Parts: sequence; C-alpha cells; structure tokens
Amino acid sequence: MVKKYCLVAVLFALGVPPALAAVHTVNAGQSILAAVKASSPGDTIRVMPGVYSETVYIDRDNITLQGVVVSGVRPVLDGHNKLKDGVLVAGDGVTVENLQIQNYTANGLNLQGVNNFMVRYNIVRDTGIYAINPELSRNGTVAYNRISGVWDAAIYCGECIDVDILYNEAFGSVMGIESQTAENVLIEGNYVHGNATGIAAFLIPGVTRKASGNTVIRNNFVVDNNLANFAPRDSMPGMVPEGIGIAIAGYDGVVLEGNQISGNNSAAILLVDQATAFSGNFALDPEQDPTVNDTRIHANVLFGNGEKPVGLVAAFLAEAGLPRGPDVLDADPRSGGNCIYSKTELLVVGADHWALCTGPLRSTVTSMRLSQPIAPRTWSDEELGRNTWVAVCSACHNENGYLIGPPVSKIQQDFAGAPEALAAWIVAPTRMNPDFPEMPPQDYLPEKTRLAVARHVLGLTPKKAAAD
Repeated sequence: MVKKYCLVAVLFALGVPPALAAVHTVNAGQSILAAVKASSPGDTIRVMPGVYSETVYIDRDNITLQGVVVSGVRPVLDGHNKLKDGVLVAGDGVTVENLQIQNYTANGLNLQGVNNFMVRYNIVRDTGIYAINPELSRNGTVAYNRISGVWDAAIYCGECIDVDILYNEAFGSVMGIESQTAENVLIEGNYVHGNATGIAAFLIPGVTRKASGNTVIRNNFVVDNNLANFAPRDSMPGMVPEGIGIAIAGYDGVVLEGNQISGNNSAAILLVDQATAFSGNFALDPEQDPTVNDTRIHANVLFGNGEKPVGLVAAFLAEAGLPRGPDVLDADPRSGGNCIYSKTELLVVGADHWALCTGPLRSTVTSMRLSQPIAPRTWSDEELGRNTWVAVCSACHNENGYLIGPPVSKIQQDFAGAPEALAAWIVAPTRMNPDFPEMPPQDYLPEKTRLAVARHVLGLTPKKAAAD
C-alpha cells in the first residue's frame, strides 16, 4: 500500500493524473498514429515488433512512444523512400525510445519547438536531411542512439537551449552531430566516425537566435571523418568541409576537453568565421557576430590528423605554404578570447594570438538539463505563426539565402498576398526547384497553424546583409 501511494504522489508531482494514464499496445498491422490520436497526456504507447509504414505525429504532452524489443527485434518505421517523415513531435514532455526508423526522405525523428524531451535507444538511418533533430527546443536529452546516412546532420540540435547529447554513435552522414546557434549544450561520450565533418558548432546566418554559447564537447571519440560531402552543393550542408574532426564556424563559447580526435584527413579542429564558411551563398546577418570567440581547447588526444587535406583547409595551407594539415587551424583572423593547452606538442596554425589554458575547464558540468521541467507553452496566434516558422520551417528555409529550400523572398514572390494559398500548398507541396528536394507535406499541422505560419512568412522583411 505504501508503494501505491508513493507512485500516486510521483504522478501528481509530474502533473500527470494517475487515473487518466493508460497503456496503448500497437501490434504489427495496426497504426501507431491511431494509438496516438486515442491517447491522453501521460499515456504510454507500446509498439510491438513489426514493420510500420506511416508518419507518426505526436501533438499532445507527456506521451511515451516506446518500442518493445523482443529477442533483439524492435519495431521498424519504414518510409520505403516514399514517405517524408518518420516521427514528428510537437508536444512537451515526450519520450521516444527503442524504435528503428529508416528510409524516409526528409526526417527520421523531428522535435519541433518542444520542451522536456527524451530521445533514447533508437536506430535511425537513411532518413534524408536529418535523422534526429530537435529544433528550437529546450531541456532535453538525445542519448544512446545509433544514427547514419543523412545528407545534413545525423543529430541536429538547432537553436536549442539546455540539451544533453550523450553516448550516441553517428556515422555515414555529412555531419555526425551539429549544434546550431544553440546555448547550454553538452556533447559527451559520443562515437562519431566516417562523416565529412564529425562534430560541428555553427552559428548560422538568418536564423531567429542571434547568439550561441556555453557548449561543452567532451570525452568523445571523433575518428576518420573523411566522407565525401554528398549534400547538394548550393545548400548550406553542401558547404561543410571534408576531413574535419570538429568544426567551429562563428560560434562562441565552445569548450573542447578530453576528446580523442584521430585520422581526420584535413584537420582535427577547424575554426572559421561566418564569412569564410557561408558567404559564398548566404548573406551574413547584421545582428550576429561572425567571429569565433572564447574557444577553450584543453587535454584532448590528437593524432594522425591532417595527412591528406582537401577543400577549404587545403586551399588555406597552400596559400600559407604549409605541407600538411594541422591539429588545430584557426582560419578566423578576428577570433578572440581563445586558449589552448599547448602550442608546442601540437601542430597549431593561426593561433599565435591565443593564450594558454590553465587547469580543468568544465569537468564539473554533469548535465545541461534543468533541474525542473519547463512549464507548458501558451501561444497567441501571432506567436503560433512565428514559433511554427522557427520550429518547423527555418531548418530548411532562410531569410536571406538558400538553405535546403528557397529563401523567404522567393516564397513571398510565389505567394504574394495569398496566405490561404500558401497554407493550402503546405498540405500538398509540389517541387518548384529541381535542384532541391521536394518539401515534405505538412498536412499534420492543424489548419489554424498552417494559416498562422503562412501569414508570418509572407509578412517577414528579410534583413539586410552584414558587410563581410
């Protein structure tokens, strides 16, 4: 009886009415989405082994989507290279675990502007643009997943705050793990190998968040990231350099500590300003600082890097008359506030102005997650449009240039004065530019949300580019 009362107390403390919590079991041949639609906040949806070909949209809070593994066999969500998205999460407090998600053309597991999320123990492969991608989300964990085969980032943490990315394996993608214009991010214990760039911290121009900071990249194995970049060349992922262990572009406040970085053909660690990284195709954002500042490189193990430099690094080395790639290359002439633990034990290029780091840096940080869940969101219609743009649309569309899809100016040209037409097109989009992938249908979004985001997009005024 004591245990029962303790459980009830815990459920009330989490905001879940115990009488309403239920378990929904989905067997092979049944619909996972149907179980979601039948669920209430606090429920668990248990998916039995089998193959499920559908898109699962979770639009309610505190749902657990749990694959049941039987004798090593887990449930498989298979898009058969026809469906766009595997699992789309729009509710707070959602957990997704023990699934295998494969063969989708856009995203494997996309979390859109959510809080208090948990993504763990999943296998995600060959899912188009992203595999696991929380966007504009807060207070979450991505842990113990195995991810591969996408032409952007296997794990993409876009404009997130207070997130842990722990003990994942990410390989065979353009980027293994990317923290994009984020803050308070811990990337620890991951095995990142066989990508074009292993781990990236990028400040992207034209996005909603304007600054980055406090990102700790610690105790990771970053090995043999020499894959040829297979993203569309005119897209932002297509500009990601090859043969790089860890790349930092315009991003501030990164700590690199205790990582083993080896076998990356161009360089172990690359720092570059936004203009060098992105301005070939993208206008810089006047509200962002384009330089790399306050990077701390301490107590890493670097070996066997820089043996066959290519692309941006090769061009830099040729201009400087250097025969091989470095362990650390600072290609940002205006970077500031950076430090490194040694300039003699490593081949360091462009860091004459750096200081020497002293002492341990972030060893006491155990998690970036908050001690308490974030309160549920309440949005006005205007906020609904703006936040949907940021969480759903801005991962592929930029205000000033081509990211993965067309920029705001092109959308405004095509749908001038017709938000209803844009809202309708969102449901069943057609390919309007053959050089870029067809946009995934956003038919899971409620009509009110589609109209709100259409009005927001058509009302945006793209900012003037910053001077290089």
